Amino acid sequence: MKTLRALLILWLIIITVGCYSMGSVPPYVDYDYNVSIDFSSINSYNWHQLSERVDYDQLVVARVKKAVDTRLQGKGIKFSPDDPDFLITMYGGTRKEYTTEWKTWDAELWYEEGRIKLAFFDARSNDLIWWAETRANVHFEMTPEEKDKIVEDAVTRILDKFPPNPPE
Repeated sequence: MKTLRALLILWLIIITVGCYSMGSVPPYVDYDYNVSIDFSSINSYNWHQLSERVDYDQLVVARVKKAVDTRLQGKGIKFSPDDPDFLITMYGGTRKEYTTEWKTWDAELWYEEGRIKLAFFDARSNDLIWWAETRANVHFEMTPEEKDKIVEDAVTRILDKFPPNPPE
């Protein structure tokens, strides 16, 4: 009986570990900014041409732009194609990553990791004033609604860091 109980517990542990999902993404955001900029005077933006280092399909790019527009306008920063205070460039895409975490007997140790990076440039000098990036794993088998949610979450995490809090 003890052997059967031990085997049952071992089996439950194996099943639990095997069901671990790579779908969860740590909510960290890396960011940096120019500390000499007065971000309180920044009120308008425009999109700069996309970087050649954007490896997402057009639908993901549209999702990111829509989420950024919504979040910035919610912060009182207006879209201005004629005379913006700063320009936004998006970088991102997917890359192969390797994990040593055991998931299932036939699981691949290589997986795709997606990243979204936004960089803000002064519209007059073209100097970088702020950037942030986070992970956002959008997979082809997801529904459009699932992709919307992941992109919105990633953009929200990024723009929670903008404008930066002034140094004390």
